[in-house]
This record gives sequence, C-alpha cells and structure tokens, in this order.
Amino acid sequence: DLHDRCAYLNSLHIRGLHYKASNGTDFHVGMIPEARFCGGAEKSLQGIVFNPNIPSEECFISPMRGKAEGIVYSSKPLSYQSQLIDRFWIRFHEGKAVEWHAEENNDLLTKLIEMDEGSSYLGECALVPFDSPINQSGILFYNTLFDENACCHLALGMGFAAALIRNVFGLGSLLAFPGSMIGALLCGLAYKACPKLPVAYVGEVFGTGILGGLASYPIAAFVMGNTKAALFTFVPSFLVSTAVGAAISVLVLSALKRTHVLSALEGAKH
Repeated sequence: DLHDRCAYLNSLHIRGLHYKASNGTDFHVGMIPEARFCGGAEKSLQGIVFNPNIPSEECFISPMRGKAEGIVYSSKPLSYQSQLIDRFWIRFHEGKAVEWHAEENNDLLTKLIEMDEGSSYLGECALVPFDSPINQSGILFYNTLFDENACCHLALGMGFAAALIRNVFGLGSLLAFPGSMIGALLCGLAYKACPKLPVAYVGEVFGTGILGGLASYPIAAFVMGNTKAALFTFVPSFLVSTAVGAAISVLVLSALKRTHVLSALEGAKH
C-alpha cells in the first residue's frame, strides 16, 4: 500500500506541500525537483526486500532548502532525550526555523533547533493517513520512530544513509552521522560474530550511546564550533535514547516471534 501511495505521489510531480489545520498550522514547503517520496519496504543491493522501520505509515521526502514559510503547531507531544516537548509551535522563514515556543520544555526545544546551523532547517516532510493504526491506538510510545506514524509531520533531523543525502543538500545536522552509523555498524558486526539478538542489542546501545556520543564531541567542538561541548556531553542523551529504542525493539521482535511473523520473514530470505 505504501509503495502504491509513493508511486502515486511521485507521478504528480509535486512542487510544494501546504500544511493547514484547525490548530493554526499554515505552512508551505517547496520540494527538490529530483526528490522522490519513499516509504515502507526497501530493496538492498543484493535484491533482498527489507523494512528499515517497523511500523511505518509514512510517505516521506526531503524538502528544498530555503523553501519553507509559515507556522506549524504541534498536535501531539515530542519525546526528545527522554523528555516531552509539548504544546509547541515553530515559525519558518526562507526555509529556517526563526521563532518557536513550547509550553512544556521550551529550553529543550531551543536546544534541538539551535544545535547547529543546519539543525534549524527541515530534513523531512512526511504524509501519514489520519486513520493510521498508531494514531487509532491513542498511545504515546515515547519513541519518535513509533510516534511519528501517528500523523503528518516534519523533521529537523535525519539518520543513517539519509544523513549523507540531507547534508549534501544542506539539510539537518552533522551529528546524524556518529550515532546512527557507528551504532548500526557495531550492531551488524556483533550479530555477524554471534547471531543472537541480545548481542545485537548490546552492540547497538554501546555503539550509539557510548562510541557515537564520544565521536560527536570533536564534530560538535571543532567542526560545528560548539564551545560548550565536552568529551562526554552527548553520551547521556545518546545512551538513553538508544537504550529506549533497543527496549522497544525487544518488545516488537518478541511480538513478531509469538505471531510467527519473524519466522515467515526469515524464511522469505531463503
């Protein structure tokens, strides 16, 4: 279904999106002409179909830098660094967040947006059906990879392979690289050496939380010019975030095992 939706959206050759809602949101964003909507399953270089994010209800695309105007009001809280940012709005001008306020955790929202010059620009625009299962559940999962599937959303950050693409286009923050890439690499190497899921979890948490957090320091201090950064500045937030993500992965994979979905997916590879 997501594949068909993305194909339809791409066939429209959309030049821009207009977000408008009863809560006051009135926001226009321009599209990169060569960009395409993506979502759901992807195919590896070996031709293996996989789902990089489960669950997934979104059709997402990278916007044009400098082409975002208007104001966006949140309809749901944002979980960031194990805290909730709630009842917030962000105003954009010439593609950049120029004004914002949150009734809950405004300082944390400011920290997120002012992390560096690129972090104040959009990295993603996503379209999600109103009747998505995550939205219908009414549950806040306190993890963005889950909660983002509840409604249409915008993202100021990025992860893994998308990090390179979005930084090439001048979108997002350089800190997308160390955490996501080191964690994913160590997770894969650990699982290859010992094909047990607990080993992969530990590799992900250690790679992202410890090594990724430490690797972020020189990038923040010497590349991004963050004079307040220290060697262990990013470790606590990276560690908490990846630990929560790993815990949710355990729950999801356990559910998939009980319903025999995981064994069916593993069988499809052979």
